[in-house]
Amino acid sequence: MNFYSSQATSTVKVKATLDGQPWETALGSGKIEYGIQGPHGEDRSTNMPDTFRNLPAGDYSLNYRSGGPTGATLGPIWPSSDQNVSPGDTITFTLQFYSQANGTVEVNATLDDKPWETAIGSGTIDYGIHGPHGEDRSTNMPDTFRNLPAGDYTLTYYSGGPIGATLGRISPAPRQTLSPGGTITFTLNFYSQAKGTIEVNATLDGEPWSGDVSYTVHGPYMDSSSSVPDSFSGCPEGSYTIIYNSGGPPQSELIQITPYTGNLEPGGSLTFTLHFEFQGGLL
Repeated sequence: MNFYSSQATSTVKVKATLDGQPWETALGSGKIEYGIQGPHGEDRSTNMPDTFRNLPAGDYSLNYRSGGPTGATLGPIWPSSDQNVSPGDTITFTLQFYSQANGTVEVNATLDDKPWETAIGSGTIDYGIHGPHGEDRSTNMPDTFRNLPAGDYTLTYYSGGPIGATLGRISPAPRQTLSPGGTITFTLNFYSQAKGTIEVNATLDGEPWSGDVSYTVHGPYMDSSSSVPDSFSGCPEGSYTIIYNSGGPPQSELIQITPYTGNLEPGGSLTFTLHFEFQGGLL
């Protein structure tokens, strides 16, 4: 025997949509079975819509079991499959079904308004497409996602893109609605950053020195040189270091490189200095 207090009872409503339009069970429209699980136990129903009255307040879950509109699939339950109802209040579960006419989502990108794609040396990218079916993730650009159910889709950008560029916007919008059998396209619009310059010079016992020395520039831009002073233009922003390979003033030793690591700002300049020290003996 289940007893409840005399507090105001609550109501739980359940309804459904098909491609965003109200749907109900009727002859030839399809069958459905689901249950409402709450403090009192579970109430099952094969009617859509349906209303469950005189329920105690508390947490309720909608358990979808089977069925729905003929030839459709269930998307998300709105606003959630788990809800809480207060004494005397009403909550509503909406089962969102979508026609099985599969659609397509296309994703492409531009760099300074020109098409860009992933290739060796062009940069890597990571993004995902979120929709009724869950998430499809990709590291390819462009890419095409086929056989998707109708519904709302969101493009989530995680990282990457053209080297030395930043993401400006996603057009026409980061969230779009895919119609049954239709196609939507997301475009990631990247823009080049102002390039900077890296300069490398050297000192011998604290005085400027020039000559043959082998080193490598490591960072978003990579290059090497066999002499100082030298400069490297067209470098994208980011963290850089200088790796010493060999050479330098005769009978000297490399003591340090300053800075050890430097950050190049867009359009800025970064200078590294190789500090040599004479070790004695005849020159």
